Amino acid sequence: MFKFDLQSDEKLVEMIRQTELVLVKPALLVLALIYIPWYFLIKYGLQYDYRHVILAWTVIVLLYAINKYLLWLLNVYILTDRRIIQVSYTSLFRKRVEEGDLENIIGAGIVTTGVLSSLAGYGDIELRFTHSSQPLILNKVRNPRAIKNLIWNHKPKIVSEPQLAAKTETKQQPEQERCDKNKPKKITNTPVQAKIRKIV
Repeated sequence: MFKFDLQSDEKLVEMIRQTELVLVKPALLVLALIYIPWYFLIKYGLQYDYRHVILAWTVIVLLYAINKYLLWLLNVYILTDRRIIQVSYTSLFRKRVEEGDLENIIGAGIVTTGVLSSLAGYGDIELRFTHSSQPLILNKVRNPRAIKNLIWNHKPKIVSEPQLAAKTETKQQPEQERCDKNKPKKITNTPVQAKIRKIV
């Protein structure tokens, strides 16, 4: 469930999850669903009469909490040196995987969703690819600017033909100079040498 197979020569760079703050709302809901029934049953002395019901209710709420935590843990964005992969679970047994090659990224943007998002330092990252009109969105991730830069730094650099030719020419120039230095110098006859030979 937690395993994801990469290609043979592919390297894992980073595993990115949503900020832990997305768990605050479910956590508060779980506390309320457990506390309120127990409070009223104990207040009116009914906990013994309804103990089986309240225990079953507590177990159900705890299972809900575990499910929410596992879904947060399983929903992950995987950055490799070649791809960005989005693994989405809508339930424990329902998974969706989307991916895009880093070399096909043509743009990346950051979206903050409100005051809390700005203060807590999380937001959405939108990645646009050449082959798709729909962006790949990394939802509510911590430090979105740093993650965007990390993705951008691992995007393969595309070198145009003129740049490649210039680099090749620059590289060949020192080699040519070394070859010219190693060549034996051609000795030409000076007028004095020619005169001496003539006298001899």
